[in-house]
Amino acid sequence: MPCPHNEITIVQRSQRQSAVAAAAYQSGEKLFCEYDQEVKHYPEKRGIVHNEILLPANAPPEYADRNTLWNAAEAVEKQWNSQLARRWVLTIPREIPPDQYAVLVREFCEQQFVSKGMIADFAIHDPHPPGHNPHAHVMLTMRAMDEHGKWLPKSRKVYDLDENGERIKLPSGRWKSHKEDTVDWNDQKYCEIWRHEWEVIQNRYLEANDRPERVDLRSYARQGLDIVPTVHEGTAVRQMEKRGIQTNIGNLNRDIRAANRLMKSIRQLIQNLKGWITELGEKRKELLAQKAAEEATLLPNLLMKYMEIRKEERKDWTRAGQNRGTSQDLKAVSEALSYLRQKGLSTVEDLEVFLESSGKSAADYRNQMKPKETRSKVIDGILASRTDCQECKPVYEKYQKIFFKKTKEKFKQEHPEVARYEKAAAYLAKHPDDKDSTQKELQEEQETLLEEIAALKTPLTEVQEDLKKLRDIRYWVRKATPGTEESKEPPKKQPIKEVLQDKTDEKKAQRTAPEQTKHKQQDMEINHGSLLKLADFYQVSVDYLLGLTNNRKYENTPIEELHLSDEVVELLKSERFNNRLLCEIISHEKFKELLADAEIYVDGIATMHFHDTNSSLAALRAMILEEHPEATADRAIKVLEACQVEEEDFFCHVTHKTWDAILHDIRKAHENDSESAPDTTPADELIREVQKAMQSPGDRVQQFTEIFCKAFRLKYKRLSQEERSLLKKLFKKSPLIKQSGMNFRRRPWK
Repeated sequence: MPCPHNEITIVQRSQRQSAVAAAAYQSGEKLFCEYDQEVKHYPEKRGIVHNEILLPANAPPEYADRNTLWNAAEAVEKQWNSQLARRWVLTIPREIPPDQYAVLVREFCEQQFVSKGMIADFAIHDPHPPGHNPHAHVMLTMRAMDEHGKWLPKSRKVYDLDENGERIKLPSGRWKSHKEDTVDWNDQKYCEIWRHEWEVIQNRYLEANDRPERVDLRSYARQGLDIVPTVHEGTAVRQMEKRGIQTNIGNLNRDIRAANRLMKSIRQLIQNLKGWITELGEKRKELLAQKAAEEATLLPNLLMKYMEIRKEERKDWTRAGQNRGTSQDLKAVSEALSYLRQKGLSTVEDLEVFLESSGKSAADYRNQMKPKETRSKVIDGILASRTDCQECKPVYEKYQKIFFKKTKEKFKQEHPEVARYEKAAAYLAKHPDDKDSTQKELQEEQETLLEEIAALKTPLTEVQEDLKKLRDIRYWVRKATPGTEESKEPPKKQPIKEVLQDKTDEKKAQRTAPEQTKHKQQDMEINHGSLLKLADFYQVSVDYLLGLTNNRKYENTPIEELHLSDEVVELLKSERFNNRLLCEIISHEKFKELLADAEIYVDGIATMHFHDTNSSLAALRAMILEEHPEATADRAIKVLEACQVEEEDFFCHVTHKTWDAILHDIRKAHENDSESAPDTTPADELIREVQKAMQSPGDRVQQFTEIFCKAFRLKYKRLSQEERSLLKKLFKKSPLIKQSGMNFRRRPWK
């Protein structure tokens, strides 16, 4: 729907305008103006279907009379240039039924004007022919009212204060001051708000009546439409045009409409040409890509191109270095060509397919070997545990016969065979299925498993060697192929602190960038060829330039190469935790140290060393106590006892220290982010304000008054003496202050 007429004006006495006359015009009534002692009447006005006055709750009931209302509004304005009323002409959509015109305007006026304290006088006009141009005239008062229905001033004088809260004296001897509006109705922002709300309520009524049309009160420029708006013609111009009399405004609007039609056809033609050019460009790209793909599919050609690239990279080397490097590359490429010929691989597609199948074969071999290796380790543990149980059983039976707790503990410390037996028995209890198996059966089973593992390991080694050769060849091919990654090795990751600092600087730059720059960036366009050139120049992927990924060099790596299980992949895809934080933790420089410590603990590499050390210390302590029983509380004996460190305690301390360092660095890097919690809380700010107020001069009641003003964001120093006295009188009535022990008679109010 085109932008309808919407006009807001001010009835001004300086323009010899009258609010009573404006009310008489829009209502069609005969009104008497007390200001100029004239009767205002417009008998030629036709098409007035409804008029109504809406009063706020605090307005006198007599203002429901139009003559009384606007004479009172003019009487309170004493100056020659006073603003008497605000007028608004609203166009009503013809698609809304006529019986809803008054309901629509009434609802809008009550929501936007009457609820804020304004008196609204509106009239609905529907001139002949009916339904052709329905519109509404709304008049609004300019002053607010108090609770008694008295007009309030439009503005008040406010004295300017210096940094100490004192009034500023001018050279003339007067105090520096300025005017502040008592209401914000004249703020220009309300024009935009009212226009938008009028648009919203019209569209709501159109939707309720099942009409597809929608109103948009924004200008064509704001809507992003390249259309020249027509000029409002008015009643007189429309009547002359109907009679066949051409007017300047009518001719101008006809020229504007013709220009808009011409511009529309030109834009359509340009759009068609752009589409045609784009289609030709796409076809050209397809042909070029097809030709390049045909030329770049043969592996021997790509390897020769790789040789040329390597030669170009060595142009700054010495002559001897160049010859040596060329010789090495030639040898490697010749071996690769021989290997490819042997395997029957001639194209890049063949290479990728064979590489994928080899990777699956290696994964299958590893999957077959893993349960067999696990079972072999279990058999080793069972055999070792049975040996320990057999060897330590006499000592353990002796230990079980001891009744007293302390004696029992002392015996256990002196005889490590007890712990060995318990550990072995616990391990055997974990594997009850092998309880009835003999040692010979287990040994035979283990031998069978080792033979099967050796049988699988041979083809696995061959496949792994093939994979190494194939990955080297793929790396050479990709380096010789434009638009692909140039390295099989993962790129060196930027330090976590630098990455986080770059992100912080980027966010800060976005916040401080001028709006003009942002608009320029939004208006920039770039084609596909330029994107590819930029990606090639900066050695990044196109997805990274487009913001589709945070990885500078993104490669679709197979899951089996990452050694991720299905459970881990599903967990990462579920977004049940912060994947970004996980990446920052893994990329931290101390994560390798943390993972190495964890691997040592999980694999039990240091278990035997801890066990041997603790057993040696315990044996030494037992020997000393056996010879010198009285040295139980001796310092040396206590030192030997303290030197015994449990494996869990040691690794818990080591991993916890590394883990704390990682989290501390990440938290410090993110301390300036918008999502991070601030260092201070509202409670801290309130405490500071209270402390500041308690240090101010004056009595305790004055300090309490300042705290109250701080809580409600009132500037205490800008309050007048009357306002301060009023606040103190109110606080004097409070039982909380009376019960606080303050003596109001002895401490005078300031």
